[in-house]
Amino acid sequence: MLSDSEIIPAFHQLIDEVGSQPVKSKQYLKELYDSIAGLLPIKNDILDGLSSLELEKTKKSINQIKIGKTTSDMEVRQKIAQKWNIQ
Repeated sequence: MLSDSEIIPAFHQLIDEVGSQPVKSKQYLKELYDSIAGLLPIKNDILDGLSSLELEKTKKSINQIKIGKTTSDMEVRQKIAQKWNIQ
């Protein structure tokens, strides 16, 4: 039985060995990947993929919406039109 510190390097070596085998072995590798990936927690929340800066800015935006500090679509369009001299 492999120790905790040995398991990841051994897994990497096994993947490399299977990847260098004929196509049939590569199909087994894909099946193994699918099996292991199915055990990992699924990230369903859109916020899970954000960086800390993106998450901070998103939370700030949500708080601004909650206190009514928003800009309407029409106001944004008007500002853009003014900036770019669009009629």
